[in-house]
Amino acid sequence: MGQEVTNFQVYMNSLTIPSHASLQGFNVSNIIESVFAHELGHTVGLEDGFSGNPIGGGNNGSLMNHGRNRNIVRGPTAFDVESVNMIYHNGVNALSLGIDNFAEMQPGEETETMLVSGDYPHYNSITQLSSIATDVVRVEVLSERVERLNTWLETPPSGVNPYALYTVYQIKVLETFQGNATPGDILEVRQIGGQQGNEVIINTSKTPITVGDDLVLFLRASYIDNYPSVLLNPYQSAYHFAPTRARNAAFESVHYGNDLTLTLEDLEEIARR
Repeated sequence: MGQEVTNFQVYMNSLTIPSHASLQGFNVSNIIESVFAHELGHTVGLEDGFSGNPIGGGNNGSLMNHGRNRNIVRGPTAFDVESVNMIYHNGVNALSLGIDNFAEMQPGEETETMLVSGDYPHYNSITQLSSIATDVVRVEVLSERVERLNTWLETPPSGVNPYALYTVYQIKVLETFQGNATPGDILEVRQIGGQQGNEVIINTSKTPITVGDDLVLFLRASYIDNYPSVLLNPYQSAYHFAPTRARNAAFESVHYGNDLTLTLEDLEEIARR
């Protein structure tokens, strides 16, 4: 099997960046510079770090940490430079993250694989997380499917296919802590990634959601009418619900990189607001 990197693309979210800048008190141009540099880091083989387990010694130790201060860390740190030197000194040249198109040659067929990651807004507390969410709900995951969706709000650049593969989860609402959903409602949540035929999109930041899970999700309704909702970010927005836990005991995060803790007391406080 051979692999060839055919292109690397970076897209900026013009809706999320200004709102996150306002929430965190960041400069918009600093966020854009930091996010763009983060994505370029993937082109040379650097992987993501999370606040729950940051790389390079603390959140600001690496450009690749999602919890970094984007006002301050807008380019590679000494740790990042050292990491790149180690990668190429050891002869490792595979691009592991970013948006990379690979042509993987299999006997008798060609499979196009795209690796996708995002530099998502980081939230400093459950209160901050819930202030951005349109819905905070406890749900049961009923099913999942792969669907081709166009999530561009504007005309994409020339030559860019606006459609991409998404995994869409059908969920049943069990409890509502924030938002307009009621118990019994059926909602849908999407994450980029999936496979149809020989086309594969691997989302390296994907939240590991499984059919049958009992979860608390922090969601944002889609900007596009009748489209599935999205998680606020892949690593802070999903928690395994455990009804027998004490009110102040933390629920288990679905993603290993989460630095926030969610309790039943937190959910009760969200419901009171």
